[in-house]
Formats: sequence, C-alpha cells, structure tokens
Amino acid sequence: MASEFDKIIARLDKEKTTGAFEHAADELISFITDDSTVGRVSDTFRKSESVWVRYGILKAYEMMDHAGSTAYRTLSQHCREVILEDLLVGLADKDKGIRMTSSDILSNGEELMKGAKPELGERIVKGLIANSDRARESSVVEALGVADYSGISQETKKQAADFLVKAAVDGSRNAARGVDRIGDEASKDIVRKHWLPKLDSRKEKEVGRALGIFEFIECKEAANKVDGLVKKGKRDSDYIDVLVRSGDERHEDSMIKLMEGRDWMGGRYCIADMEILGKKGWKKSSEILNRIVKNKKDYDEQEIEAARKASKEIEGRMTVSSKPAEKKLEEAMKRKKVPA
Repeated sequence: MASEFDKIIARLDKEKTTGAFEHAADELISFITDDSTVGRVSDTFRKSESVWVRYGILKAYEMMDHAGSTAYRTLSQHCREVILEDLLVGLADKDKGIRMTSSDILSNGEELMKGAKPELGERIVKGLIANSDRARESSVVEALGVADYSGISQETKKQAADFLVKAAVDGSRNAARGVDRIGDEASKDIVRKHWLPKLDSRKEKEVGRALGIFEFIECKEAANKVDGLVKKGKRDSDYIDVLVRSGDERHEDSMIKLMEGRDWMGGRYCIADMEILGKKGWKKSSEILNRIVKNKKDYDEQEIEAARKASKEIEGRMTVSSKPAEKKLEEAMKRKKVPA
C-alpha cells in the first residue's frame, strides 16, 4: 500500500490544475518541517525524473514561509540546511523553471540562510554568482543582498562584492543592501561616488534611485544633502530612511519635520516613528517622546510604552555622549594652576 508521502508525490506528478497542484504541495509541508522525514523529500527532489514533482517540492518550500507556524525562522537548522542544499542543486538544474524558482526562493531566504554553516553559506554565494545568467538575475541579486556573509572567505566576499557593486551602480537597492552586509569600504565608496551626485539631479527618477541606494549604504554626505533638501521645503518618503542610516544630531530638525509633515498621521507619531526618534534623536526628540508619554488622550498604552522606551534610549546615548566632554573639562581644571 502506498504511503501518504507517496500519494502526495503521485498527485504532484498527475495534477495539472493550479489549485489541486498547490493543495498537494501544501500537504507536503508537514514532511519538510520534520527532521526525520525532510531527507526523504530532498532525495525525491534530487532523484525524480518528473519536473512536476521537483517543481512541486520547490512550491512547498516556497509556501512554507507564508504561514507563521511553518515560517523559515521556526525550522530546525537541519531542516533549513536541507532546503538550502536542494535550492543550491536547483540553481544548476537543467530545467529553466526549476532554476528560476530556486533563485526566487533564495531571494526571500534571509531566515533560511541565517546561521547556516560557513561552508554551506560559501557554496550558496558561489552558486548564486555562477548561475546568475541562467537563473533569474534579479532574484540572484536580491538573494546575495540578504545572504549571511559571516564565516565566508575573503575571496568569496570579494567576488560577491564585485558582482553586487555593478548591480548597485545600475540602481539596484537590493545590491546596495548586499554591499553593505559584506562591509567592504572600498566597494561602498564606489557606490557612494556614483550615486551621491545624483541627489542634485533635476530628474526626480534619478534622485529617487539615489535615495533608494542610500537607504542601505551609509553616507554622511547623502544625509547632509537630504537635510538641505528638507530645509528648502522638499519632501520625500525616502528622506527619513537616508537620515536613519546616516544622519546624526545635526539632522534632527529635518527628521522631525518630515514626521510632522505626514498628513495621513494627523499630527500623531506612530510606533515606528518613536523607534526612529529613539535610535537617531537627541534633545528635541526626547521632548517629543516625553510629551507622548504624558498624552493619555491621543495615544494608547502600547504607543506610550514605545515612547517611554525610545526616550530612555536617547537618555542613555546623551549620557554617554556627554562623558568625553566632562572628562576633558575635569582634566583642564586639574591642569589649571591654583593661585597661592
């Protein structure tokens, strides 16, 4: 008698309507989330001569992250690494659809790749680069943008950085994210030098692409330019992202002005705003947050608690920032001669 697993595999090979095919793939997920059965799924993916069976297994891998109970972050390391090994095989498959789907899944695979063994992480990065012209290139770029580069050799990091720099210069935000994750300053500088002048362009589309890049690449000059644009009365939803990435105390007024200028909030600060103020704000932001803490009318308990937490974060940062100045003053006073 055929097992439940075998019946599902047979349906994947037989069903041609989308609904029935996806239903069979969904039933396969329980075998993927179990350490004792995930190997059987993997063996079937690698050995089956049916493209429908292999695609159905990939479909199950893809569908898993759409439900909280089976999300990638909930899986054991063993299950995650089995899936990653299969996706690596899929990148080099003879079937174009399998290659494309494998790269698509990896493009949303940050949680899958997080904490993977360095040797596996290295092979994934190399596999993505090697198959970039055979899989879906945009998905390959996105996957490299969220890959885990800890433990990967400098040689492979350099290959990934060179690949991503070209894509970032072409305007890919996902590539810029990858360049930032790799952390090579020379690579970041190439991207910065290309996109910084674009912030002065008269073409809105070009400015928008530059803002998207600097959402991920830290650049003090970009923050200064955005600050200048805000002071001239200009507004853009991406301005805050650039200031969060690269801004400092000098840009606090612009950051607050951008938040206050969002009409859809009706003058209120959302929790995301409070978190930004806590991360990047100083004295004025602290005053705003303290007013929110006292405002029982316009803010609920969760929002007030978020404001309180952000305010404490600013207090801690301001305290640390003031210590060097206090120490210098103390040393100066010690050196000062006391009249006899």
